[in-house]
Amino acid sequence: LGAAVLAAEQGVQVADLGYRRATALAIAHHRRLPELVRANGFFTALAGYARRHSDAELMLWWSQRRCQATWGTLIQPHGYGRWQQRDAVLDFFLECDSADDAAGRLAAALAGYEELARATPQLATITLLWMTSSEREAKVRRTLHPHGCLVATATPARGRSPADTIWLPCATSGPRRRLADLADARCWSLDRP
Repeated sequence: LGAAVLAAEQGVQVADLGYRRATALAIAHHRRLPELVRANGFFTALAGYARRHSDAELMLWWSQRRCQATWGTLIQPHGYGRWQQRDAVLDFFLECDSADDAAGRLAAALAGYEELARATPQLATITLLWMTSSEREAKVRRTLHPHGCLVATATPARGRSPADTIWLPCATSGPRRRLADLADARCWSLDRP
């Protein structure tokens, strides 16, 4: 209906707009649509934060498709970004967890990030796991033991941005950090007695 209204306003046929009902339905019912929406929501929340804070900028945002074109089958992130706040600059991969993900999916995904870190040590990139709930985050943190790559987890919190103090680096028990703080190597220190 929306395509018909736009076509009428422009005095063209619906097909002239490039609209295809089958394509629209395929997108609307894509099995990974919730993950794509979560990834886009993550990045748009960062962009919104940057508009409200003059010391912050989302310098780079690559889609899942561009990531796949760049890194092939080695890693399949939902996005890649570069965040700057004050003097801190952080490059990161984004993995959006799904509540129905098999227990081993994230561990298998991290194996690719570990391989990439070994192959390109100059690419000091952090993997952010954007979880569906705090319960899911706690469960995943108990089972993940990344080696060779830096991983932080967070759960979306009402009224909080991904830039806020919600990130918990793996291999630490706290405190939670701002996204920009993850650029500081000291936040990745192991909590060992």
